[in-house]
Parts: sequence; C-alpha cells; structure tokens
Amino acid sequence: MAESFKTRDAMLHTIRINRGRRLPRNSHQGGFETVGSCTMELVSRVVICAVGTGGDVLPFIQIGSALAGRGLPVKMLGPGRYKSYADALGIDYESIGSEDIFSEVFDGHEVWNPRKGTAAAWRYYTAAMHSGYELIARRWSPAGTLLVSSTFALAARLAEERDGFANTTVHLSPSVIFSAMSPPKWPAASIPPEYPLWLKRGAMSLVERLALDPVIAPGVNKVRALLGLKPVAKVFSCWIHSPRRVVYAFPAWFAAAAADWPHQGVHGGFPLQLQRGLALPKTVNQFLAMRPDKPTVLVTAGTAVAHGAGWMKRCILGALAAGAKVIAVGSSAPSQNVDVDVLWIPFAPFETLFRRVSLVVHHGGIGTMAEALRSAVHQLAVPNAHDQFDNAHRLAREGFGEVGRANWSTAEFTTAIGRALADSRNEMRRLRCGRLMADQDRGGETVAALVLGLEAPAQPYVGATAMATSLAG
Repeated sequence: MAESFKTRDAMLHTIRINRGRRLPRNSHQGGFETVGSCTMELVSRVVICAVGTGGDVLPFIQIGSALAGRGLPVKMLGPGRYKSYADALGIDYESIGSEDIFSEVFDGHEVWNPRKGTAAAWRYYTAAMHSGYELIARRWSPAGTLLVSSTFALAARLAEERDGFANTTVHLSPSVIFSAMSPPKWPAASIPPEYPLWLKRGAMSLVERLALDPVIAPGVNKVRALLGLKPVAKVFSCWIHSPRRVVYAFPAWFAAAAADWPHQGVHGGFPLQLQRGLALPKTVNQFLAMRPDKPTVLVTAGTAVAHGAGWMKRCILGALAAGAKVIAVGSSAPSQNVDVDVLWIPFAPFETLFRRVSLVVHHGGIGTMAEALRSAVHQLAVPNAHDQFDNAHRLAREGFGEVGRANWSTAEFTTAIGRALADSRNEMRRLRCGRLMADQDRGGETVAALVLGLEAPAQPYVGATAMATSLAG
C-alpha cells in the first residue's frame, strides 16, 4: 500500500485506499465489494468502534491514543461504562448500544457459559451494530474518515459496505480466525488438528452452518434489511473481516498466520497499556512485604465477571496449601479479608503488580495474558468461555504457562500451583519471554501504523520447538 504525508493545519495523513477491488472468489469475502470511496484520500479523522468487555475495548483506547499522537483527531464509539478510561487519555468517546442490554448481558451469567456465551454476547453486539451504524452514517462522510473496528463492531463493516467508508478490522485474539489449517480451540468442543484437511474444512463448515450462523446471522441480516442490503451467511468466518485490511493485534510468535487466514491480514503486536510505573496501593505493598519467605500468587477471573468465578475460591485455598500467600483481584472481593495470607482487592495496576509476584492465575483473557507475558511471570490459565481456551492453549504451547480447568478441586489447584512454583525452568522461560516481549511496549503504536498503511517492524520468533530444545540441553 502506497502512502505519503502532507502537512496541513491538522497534520493530515494521506493513505491509498483501493476502490472497487475485485476479490478472488475463494477469498474470505467471496465476491465483489467496494472498500473505499476514492483511490487517494486525505484522512482527516479516525473513528474507532469497539464492543465487548473491558478487555475488548480498552486496547482500542490505547490504539486511539497512538493515532492521536500522530496528529489525527480520534473519536471512539463503545460501551458507555468505559468512557472514563478514554477521558483519561484525552480520547473523545461516545456510547453505542443500549447500556441496559450491555449490563444485562455482560453482568449476567449466561455470557460466561461455554455453550450459551455466544448467543448472549450477540444480543449486545447486534444492538451496538444498529445504533453505531446510524451514528456513523449521520455524522461523518466517507471522504476523510478512516474507521477502525474491533472484531464484532460490525457497525463499521456496514458503513464500509453500504457507504464506502475505509475500514480496518483489528482482531485482538487469534481465536476469531476460522482456519482449517490451524483450528482454534473453542469453549464447547474443538476440531482436532491431526484430522485430515478435508475433514477439518468440512467440520468447520458444519459448525458455522449449524451452530454459529443460526445465532448470529438473523440479527445481522435484520439490520442489513433495514439498510436495503442483501442477507449474508458465513458471518463469522467471512463477513467480519474488512476486505481492505485486517490487523492482528498480537505478535506472529504467539499465533502465526496460516495460509487460509484472511489474505489482507498483517501482524501487529499486543496493544498493552502505556501507563507504566503506576504505584501500588499501600495495603498491597504492605502485604508483599509480609512473610517474604512465601511466594506470592496473584489470582483473578477478569474484571468482566461481575459475580466472580467459583474456581477462584478453590484456587486460593489450593495456593495456600501449596505454601503461597495470595493476592486475589476482582469485583467479588469480600468486605474484609479472612486469612492473613490472602489479600482481596477490587483493582490493581497489573503492569506494576505482576512484576512483584511469582505466579499469575487468570481466566485466559488476552489482555491479562499479554500483561503477564510483558512482566515475564509464569502463568496458570483457567479458561471459561470465548477466546480464553485458545489463548490458554497458545500460552502453554510456547512454554509460558499451564492450562487449568474451572472445575478443578482444591487439591488439583494445590498440585498445579506447587508444580508451577517449583519448576526449575522458570528462569529460562523468564529470559526468553523477556526477549520476545522486548518491543511490545510499542504494540499500540505498531497497530496504529498498520491501520494507516505503514510498515511494521519485523518481530523475532522463537517457536516452542526451539524452546523445548534449549530446555532439554
């Protein structure tokens, strides 16, 4: 993609946007689509659409901050409860989707059920798609506007297809890529990677036709019909990807692109938080200083789980039995701590705290995992729904953690935590992790550059095989 820059009052950026590009019939888009309103357009504003929980939305605020740092006015559309995070970085933010529906979905239980989670989440995604598209179409012109959208922020895809806006889809997790060559791990059941390719392709087609499209497509096509657009199928495997550009907001060593990933995709990096060196609360520092002979294990089920996770209590008891003290982070913190070796807190700056603990036990969210990788701390992932299973699998494959189960007993957590704390290979893992994550502080900048069509720096890759060889030696 060619690009040039011109200096104007607002430091306008010029990028090349293909118009009416003919797409291969076997591509992820499967036909023709207009992907930009002109061939050489001055981009004078960026509109970011992001939906989902904090782990889905907050990285896009970091990306928006990086784009604003390049002199571009940035507007962000997302769930209203995350506006304060955008305000803190000076990003103009507006709510899309009903806040009542958001609370009903993401503060409820069904969305965290491996079998019911997809249907629950799409109740909000559909509402955000409708209101988000109306806002984009009413307020901005395709000329001069560049859209950036999260995986399920489909308002931008509608604006791209119907009105000719330029859009870039940014995927935070590799689990959303339908791939027979490299099948992701799914919550309810997964396709074994050792199956022959023809069988994996057939199985994935059946999964989408019988399980995903019946849940997702009706809501999408209802909105499309209101806009005079024809219905679409294969929403998850095909339509969610912008035909103009897809950015993978994770490094290639974490998930290398398979041959059947979107042909327009390019790797960026983890868009980690830029606020480094935030001070820990006094109570946390005091707890860390107590009983220095005991290792500290941090346990969290993610900020999105409003009612907590049942496995956390068993995990905490297991960590105590393994001889550790525990910092438990989550919204389900009790009013007072009941054990001298357990500190419950509702929030902590992970970018600071992770460097002070020996093990992080978490839900497998991509943001928490990436922050732990940056801190080079060993991990135990306990996935429950959505992308968490695939993230945990990739973490373990690279040797940076283990995978647990939410139905483990206290004794099973004790065994796993004790094994992780005593593993003699932890120091070698820490050094390798530090090398791989050395440039990830610039992950948001890299994604921003890719959104604008600029080249990203090459990223080092040391695969699990090389890791196993070095450990064996």
